[in-house]
Amino acid sequence: MHLSELVFKKKKIFYFLLLAILIGGVFSFNKLSKLEDPEIIVMVANVITVYPGASAHDVELKVTSVLENELSALADINQLKSRSEANVSIITVELEMTVPQKEIPQRWEFLRGKLELAMPKLPDGVQTPMVIDDIGDVYGLFYAMVADNGFTYKVID
Repeated sequence: MHLSELVFKKKKIFYFLLLAILIGGVFSFNKLSKLEDPEIIVMVANVITVYPGASAHDVELKVTSVLENELSALADINQLKSRSEANVSIITVELEMTVPQKEIPQRWEFLRGKLELAMPKLPDGVQTPMVIDDIGDVYGLFYAMVADNGFTYKVID
């Protein structure tokens, strides 16, 4: 039995499925983002702390480990990655995928609060940690190329 024969024999089921698909399509279309460049919220932030004149080992012991201990107490953290270099500590904080997009800015504020609590535990000379949570911002450039092709505007019209 072919599909076309089945459709003619079971018209009510066919019309029901067709109507369900159409209604589902209309609802899905209405929920689609209509922006040309929709906002994408990135669930990753970098914490950069500068400790001038310190070796990578000192940065690891006195800055990175202290900050990691404070940040590990935050809820909904999927992963903490850190890198200690001479003069700089870089900690990448990744949130769980279950965090609703509306709550992500609030989570970054909690992170900033934890960093403020950790500041007295850091040695003298350490600069205030910077939280970079806008790494998903994208900037676009448009380029145009112009060449002399030998045509005038009169020829084009």
